[in-house]
Amino acid sequence: MKLIFKKTENGDINVLIQKGTTTDTFSYLEMLKQLLDKNEIEEPDFTGFEEIEKEKIKELLEKIKMEIDKAQKTNINI
Repeated sequence: MKLIFKKTENGDINVLIQKGTTTDTFSYLEMLKQLLDKNEIEEPDFTGFEEIEKEKIKELLEKIKMEIDKAQKTNINI
């Protein structure tokens, strides 16, 4: 799964999610479906972000991935 983050000049953030070869508007449900199917997150693409913002987003994605791993290992139905 790949996420694409774009920050506009006025600070709005748009997120796209890549599903196979298509890119769609971000959906938490789609993200969770993809992570439950294959718990992998490719390096995200960023436009208009400072380095510290990029690192914080990457940290959050890693935490989400770790929680999916933990849930799958303990057989929690999510």
